[in-house]
Amino acid sequence: MDRTSAEPRQITMSIEAVVDHLEDGMTVVVGGAGLNRKPMALLEAVAESPVEGLRVVSWVAGPDVDVLLRANKIRELVYGFVGFDAFGLAPRFRLARQSGSVRFREWSEYLVISALEAGARRLPFMPVRSGLGTDVLVNDPDLQVFEAPYTGERLVAVPAIRPDIALIHANQSDERGHCHIMGEPFVDRLAARAAERTFVSVERIEPLDGRPGSVIAAPWVDGVVAIDGGAGFTSCFPDYPVDVGAVQAYLRDANEVKERA
Repeated sequence: MDRTSAEPRQITMSIEAVVDHLEDGMTVVVGGAGLNRKPMALLEAVAESPVEGLRVVSWVAGPDVDVLLRANKIRELVYGFVGFDAFGLAPRFRLARQSGSVRFREWSEYLVISALEAGARRLPFMPVRSGLGTDVLVNDPDLQVFEAPYTGERLVAVPAIRPDIALIHANQSDERGHCHIMGEPFVDRLAARAAERTFVSVERIEPLDGRPGSVIAAPWVDGVVAIDGGAGFTSCFPDYPVDVGAVQAYLRDANEVKERA
């Protein structure tokens, strides 16, 4: 899809059409944070697809990466945090971390933001102070320390992340593709700008009502899928809260699999 074209675009599509855009080895950034507004319906479809070897970027991860790890879809994970918020650890992530079956790049949340910011600005890297004096730089040699040319201070060069695909869930979209997030937007707008293509699942397609929130503008959106309850058991404020029972059932099942293993 050409984001620069002035021609009318077909914005609405099916889950299957979104998955068809994914190819082996792509870099996929996931919106939301923790148990908040994760595009679970889209991710479950990816988990059931034949695509594999994905490089996944998730600012504050949880069930999003857990379901993809369960399906053996991830070869590399870049993240600032992974967990199920008040419910504890992400079980599939824990197993993969312990076995070393996936390359894990554990950054700070700010470093992930900086990498996406560089990608959105089409820069090769972003200079930051975050990470100095920590083992993050020891564990990931791709994060380089350099001397600022004007001040001489030591800074960290965070390599740009330019995802092939962004997967996001929002409350609503209008027919042109403007997507409205009524709660905290987290890094979703930044992810949409950084990615080559952005696909958004929404609770409904209707004219935006002007309520407070954040909008991902239509030029950054390549496809919208209307999925009632598309955030799965994660919350989508103000439409629905976290489904506590479903979260507990997921964790119970995952832990039973771990014990059998």
